[in-house]
Amino acid sequence: MNALAASGWALGAALGLSCLELRRRLELVARAEHELRGPLTAVVLGAEALARAVRSATPAEGRERRRL
Repeated sequence: MNALAASGWALGAALGLSCLELRRRLELVARAEHELRGPLTAVVLGAEALARAVRSATPAEGRERRRL
């Protein structure tokens, strides 16, 4: 019975370590996502503003912009 109990404790410890590692990875990914969200939002908003400006430009403005 001692061997069975010891193997149970070893399995429990291994599972606990696996859970801690998974939690650490998830926290790292969450932090990275949070750090990237701001710059990516700025890029998306800039691209949307540019698309709106191009759509609302008159044909003459479009030719002038292409010339620049």
